Amino acid sequence: MCGNNNGLCGCLNNNWWWIVILILLCQYFWPGGVQPGGVVLCIVLYSTPVETYVSYALNRILDTAIGVIVALLVNYFLPRERVVRLWEGFKKRLGLCR
Repeated sequence: MCGNNNGLCGCLNNNWWWIVILILLCQYFWPGGVQPGGVVLCIVLYSTPVETYVSYALNRILDTAIGVIVALLVNYFLPRERVVRLWEGFKKRLGLCR
């Protein structure tokens, strides 16, 4: 189609079947993953040079893993009941409660 194997044309001309397989697997095993996967695919295809696809994907995986770990730690150390108690005490000290 575009005459070279770079960028979007190269990906869609040569590896379109991987995308189809990925979408089918996501629909079967993880229905909520199709939309975010499509968004990430578009981000990678349209915003990164071909040479950095793999490093970009690995960096995104690492960033996401760190974010998930931090979120789990926050939820473990600050459960909702504790946060509500702290917030109510803070509001009482500032005189914001009625």
